Parts: sequence; structure tokens; C-alpha cells
Amino acid sequence: MADVVPFAIWVGTLALFLLVGAITLADGVYSVVTGHPGFLPFERIFRHRVPATETDCVRYGAGRILMVLGLLLGIGPSVLAGLNSFFQTAVPIQQGPFGRLALLILMAGCFVAGIACLLASVVVVARVRYSPTENVQLT
Repeated sequence: MADVVPFAIWVGTLALFLLVGAITLADGVYSVVTGHPGFLPFERIFRHRVPATETDCVRYGAGRILMVLGLLLGIGPSVLAGLNSFFQTAVPIQQGPFGRLALLILMAGCFVAGIACLLASVVVVARVRYSPTENVQLT
């Protein structure tokens, strides 16, 4: 019973992370495909702004897609390794002389690719021009 609670918390957190990632990815794809602001209202509600033009909407959506890909590439391999070690049912990685080294290189490559996607996301979103929404109150 003591092992069930941490596992349930871990799987629940993973499911929540994947759900938020899927929704954010869908929002980015919607912005890129339609050229309209995404369907998530957070930018409009909290910052009182929307992308100014159709091109800016596409850039903003591309930045969202890159952000989700970066997070999944950066965190995904360690989550899979955690699942592997929790269940202890995987095929042993150490069968060859370079088994652990190959796994380390793969995880490091995914982490570097994730960081690159996140940096590209920051660069793309930094070029987006915004216009205020109509309900902004300037003080």
C-alpha cells in the first residue's frame, strides 16, 4: 500500500502534464493553421493582448508548438526512465558494453534538442507584435 500512493501521485502528475501539453499543442496548431489567435484565453485575460496580424498569430502558434516539443523532449526520456525503474520490468539495458552509454547519449541528445526547441520558441515568440484587447483600462 505504501508504494501505491507515490505511484498514483506520479502517474497523476504525468497525466496532467501530458493533458496540458496536448491542449497547448492543439492551441498552437490551431493558431498556425487558421491564422487566428488560439482558443486558450489566457493571453487575452491576463495580459489583455492578442497577436496583431495573421502572421503574428502564426508566429505565436509556432512558438507554442516549439515550446511543447521542447518540454516533451527535455522531460520525456527521464519520465520513461522513471517508469522503467518503477516497474522494474524492462529488458536490461546493460547487455552490451556500451548499453548504458548509448542510453546516456540518447537522453542527453533529447535534452539538448529540448533546450534548443525552447530557445527557438523564445526567439519566435519575441518577434510577435501584439495589440491590446478592447477591454483594457489604462491607469
